Amino acid sequence: AIKILLEAENICKDLIYFDLSTNEFVKTKIERRKDCPLCEGGVFEYLEGKFLSSAVALCGRNAVQISPERELAVPIEMMAEKLRKIGEVSYAGYLLKFKKEEYELVIFPDGRVMVKGTEDISLAKSLYAKYVGH
Repeated sequence: AIKILLEAENICKDLIYFDLSTNEFVKTKIERRKDCPLCEGGVFEYLEGKFLSSAVALCGRNAVQISPERELAVPIEMMAEKLRKIGEVSYAGYLLKFKKEEYELVIFPDGRVMVKGTEDISLAKSLYAKYVGH
């Protein structure tokens, strides 16, 4: 980074990872990808917050709300059909409720999910990944 800032010549363009605890390092060649918005167009999608996801425990409700980085990859109607094979499903056209064991996932068309039955964010994200995807 210092060489780039100083506009020095002979700059290493590889990714270098150094583990201070083990004194090991790995050097990896990095190449431009034609389908990458950053490599080809200088568009910083992640830094602009376009793929920001969040999860928050809802105080006193024994639930976690997950707001994913993008909308559902599968139409909610198709998701209802898929989940009906493995748990109890009710679908009201604008939201999908899926019950599996002691957990209930309320899935909204924009991808938001309320995981009821836990306040553990890691568990909620795991259930989200398992049943909703992303």
